[in-house]
This record gives sequence, C-alpha cells and structure tokens, in this order.
Amino acid sequence: MKAPRFAARARLAALLAILALEACSRGHADSAAQPVRGGDGDLVAYRGRFEPRFLLTGQLEAIAAENLIVPRIPNWQTTIRWLESEGAVVRKGQRLVEFDTTSFAQDFGEKLLAWEQAGSGLAKAEADRVAASADTEFQVAQRSIAVRKAEIAAAIPVEFLRGKDFQENQIALTRARTELAKAEEDRASRDVASEEAVHQARIVLDKARRELDAARQAMDGMVLKAPRDGIVVIG
Repeated sequence: MKAPRFAARARLAALLAILALEACSRGHADSAAQPVRGGDGDLVAYRGRFEPRFLLTGQLEAIAAENLIVPRIPNWQTTIRWLESEGAVVRKGQRLVEFDTTSFAQDFGEKLLAWEQAGSGLAKAEADRVAASADTEFQVAQRSIAVRKAEIAAAIPVEFLRGKDFQENQIALTRARTELAKAEEDRASRDVASEEAVHQARIVLDKARRELDAARQAMDGMVLKAPRDGIVVIG
C-alpha cells in the first residue's frame, strides 16, 4: 500500500514542477484559477500568476523641494493656528499653514478706515472744486453783463446827455471793467486752489491705498499655500 501512495505523490510533484515551468515560460496565467488535484486527493495546486516579490527598505529623498518660511511681520513673532499633517499629499495652491492674525486685525481695520476717509476727502475736494468753479463762472458772467451794459451807456454821445451823466457813464464803465478783471483773477486763483486741494486729496488717498494693500498682503501672507504638487515635510 505504501508504494502506490509514494508513486502518486511523485506524480503530483512532477505535475507541480511542470506547472511552475509553464507559468514561468508564458509570463502570465489564465485569469480563472483551475484546481489540479493529486492522485490521492490530499494536496491541491492552483494555476495562477507567477510574480516574484522583493522587500525594499530605505529612505526617500526629494529631488526638488520648496522651502516655506514664516513671513516678515512687525513683531517678528507669531503663533501657528493650523498646520497640515506631515506626509500629506497636497496640490498646488492648497493651504499648508495658517498663522495667527490677531496682531494684524486691528492694524488692517485702521488702514481700511483711513482709506475710506481719504476717499471721502477726495470726493469732497472734487465737489468743492465743481462748486467753486460754478460760483466763479457765475461771478464772471455777471461782471461781463455789467460791462456790456456800461459800454452801451458809455457809448451815448455827450450831446445827448448832460455833462454829468456822460462822466458818470464813463466812470461806471471803468468800474465794471475793473470788477470783471477782479472776478477773472478770483476765478483763476480759486481754480488753482481747488486743483491743489484735489491733488493733495489724491496723494492722501494713494498713500492710504498703499498702506491698506501692505496690510492686506500681510494678512494674506499669514496663510502659506503649496507652490506646487508634492508631499509635506516639516523641518
């Protein structure tokens, strides 16, 4: 009884060797596993893919890296509010670090208020310029009409008037022309003053806008984002 059992196991071993060689030669196996039983039914072999496995150990080193540092802040100290976990896979533009912005909130609010006030100041200066220009134009127009009337009265020949009336018309014409010249000078000076006021208001607004932009950039700089796709490594 022992000889047949040994012969069956020998045939099974030969069969397994043939199957292994066949899988190596073809490089792949059938998708459906088909069991092959030995003669005595105590061992089972399956047809499948022959794939060698290798255990790799070591440490990964980045080919290229982007260093993220704390932005420049007035007091040179800050705290981290939130930090991405180390080893996380991130995409470009994804949030990595958030710093505490409490120290910037008040400064940003003050700069925003100053910018709004500067804008109101510029609007007021422009409105004052328009109003001043309209007022001086009206004064010049009034004086021009007075000059025209005085010229008509002064053009009346002396033989049609009493001597005193003729002299008064000439004096009135001179006075009207003087007042017109004064109105024109006042218009020019007020225009210059209004333009200067608007110019100064624009300077104040531009300064407030630059300071506000700097404060906003400081606020935005307190959030560090991934410059490209990669893996987070905390140094």
